Amino acid sequence: HSRSVSRPLTLLERILILIAFLLALGLLVLLPVDTQIGQLGDEHELRVPEDFSSIQLAIDAAQPGDRILINARLGPYHGALLIETPGITLISQYGRAIINTQDGSLQAVRILADNVKLLGFEVQTTYMGIHVEDASGVEITDNIVRDTLGMAVVLIDVQESLISNNISERNFHGIWVSGSSHNNVIRDNTIRDQSGVGIALSLSHETEILENSVTGNRMIGIELLGSSRNVVRGKRIAHYERE
Repeated sequence: HSRSVSRPLTLLERILILIAFLLALGLLVLLPVDTQIGQLGDEHELRVPEDFSSIQLAIDAAQPGDRILINARLGPYHGALLIETPGITLISQYGRAIINTQDGSLQAVRILADNVKLLGFEVQTTYMGIHVEDASGVEITDNIVRDTLGMAVVLIDVQESLISNNISERNFHGIWVSGSSHNNVIRDNTIRDQSGVGIALSLSHETEILENSVTGNRMIGIELLGSSRNVVRGKRIAHYERE
């Protein structure tokens, strides 16, 4: 029987194989850092206070698609926030991080960009809690605003945004939507003991107000002013009862 015998590689063949291997490795290593990261995903995580000493510094450094993770255990975090970069997400970790602006700032958190998410914070401020203006695709979820002289959440000229699972307690107004805002969803919020109105729509249309608990508000539970094609369905809506 015949048996084939493998021929050993020549020196030239070995050199060619080594060159091919090094070229393949070099293509990977020489890729720009941004390109390598992009292949793994476009989102980056910025951590406060591990990477940035304040939330605002992290916001200023963020790019669209980035996530800012705030360590609640190492707060509270002082100073008003201004968000003008679209597509960033602020997430409180290890509990509910406190944003404290009881220093005279008019708004504690001001959002002026599309597709921003604010998830899981407690806002301590004197006047307005969370203010969103001229934006779309914003999500305000699982936040607490209490004991202000103004409004917990304000939307002005905002479209296709979600306000959900927030708590508004003992503010002047709870959630106020105005300025031709439309196609927003206000869902599963708890709004109690406001001095004024629980939820108000002013010149705002095609908004869904669904399964909110609106109780103990001294003026009006839910108010619609010059607004049309809205849907209101409540989990609990009750007026203020005097003792």
